[in-house]
Amino acid sequence: MLATYGLLIARFCYLGCLLPQIWLTQKLKIGNALSDLFLLGYLNGYLAFIFYIFCYQLPPAYKILAPIETFATLVMVGQRLYFDKTASARLTWFYIVNVLIFLAFIPWALQAPSACGNFFGWLTFAIAAVNQLPQVIKVFYAKSVRGFSFMFVVLGGVAAIAEFSASVALSLPIQTIINAFRGILIFLVFCFQFAWYRK
Repeated sequence: MLATYGLLIARFCYLGCLLPQIWLTQKLKIGNALSDLFLLGYLNGYLAFIFYIFCYQLPPAYKILAPIETFATLVMVGQRLYFDKTASARLTWFYIVNVLIFLAFIPWALQAPSACGNFFGWLTFAIAAVNQLPQVIKVFYAKSVRGFSFMFVVLGGVAAIAEFSASVALSLPIQTIINAFRGILIFLVFCFQFAWYRK
């Protein structure tokens, strides 16, 4: 029972970490504070995660909150394209085509949910393993965290810790456990960057 609440806390924190970033981007009206590879990684990670969740019939905390998190990620992409006037039409189409490619997998998910869920579980892990590195690199080269929300980092870290603990307790698929542990490590990296580059 406690582990189930841990999953709910984790998913609410994952959603919660996106909201301060959306608010900060809206407030500063900066479209290029986040790396495109970072945003693309988040978008693809959540799209793959949706397949993984529903094909493997993971607990309700995932089924309810992950689609909302995916929508919040789409809002962040929309802000990126809207506020950065140098963003090209090609970039907009790139994001659109990216989403359409994922939608093409729906028939496979309906016909072979176990195989599809396993594939997308590992794809989620692979994307998550690298998707935050472009933001780490961007902050390193810019020597600045301006436009990058610290609450995004903190809530993401709390979510990773809660999810890791709950995933181990509930014996969830190994992809979920490894991915949560990776989230803890990237949280520590971002905390170091904020401590080093924040002015």
